Amino acid sequence: MVSTVGEQLRKRRQERGLGIEAVVRATRLPRSAIEALEADRFEDIAAAVYVRGFLRLYARHLELPEGRVLELYESQVSVFVSPEEAPVDAMPPWLRGPARPSRALSPAQIFILVITAATLVIFMLSAQRNQGAPQVADATGVAAPQTPATANSGPPGGDGGAATDGSTR
Repeated sequence: MVSTVGEQLRKRRQERGLGIEAVVRATRLPRSAIEALEADRFEDIAAAVYVRGFLRLYARHLELPEGRVLELYESQVSVFVSPEEAPVDAMPPWLRGPARPSRALSPAQIFILVITAATLVIFMLSAQRNQGAPQVADATGVAAPQTPATANSGPPGGDGGAATDGSTR
């Protein structure tokens, strides 16, 4: 008679003289997971991917062939779950989200719309204000007026009113 995965794991652990605590320390698997595996309570473990990983690790620690243990697990699980009982959608409902998407805007979307509208209004007002402003230089090539000369500056090319002989004026 073929034994279950849990029976094989427990039998091998006991043959090697190991307690559950020793397995917990060596594999770092939770005690509850080891107890669930040995009792064939796979539904007590979060997901099937964790069950497979835990079985692989536990089998490796007990020096059992991982492939054979996983094959036995797969055949054992397929016996327990008939195709009629198997869920059509394997994704849990809390992960799927709402059945119908909401048409309401989120606060972040409303914030982005308000900022975009305000930026557009400011741009339009500044463009309208700049249309009536006088232009500094005309397109005809006339240069813009120069700044007025300061009081300290002298004639162009001159020394700015400074004496060259070292005396003061």
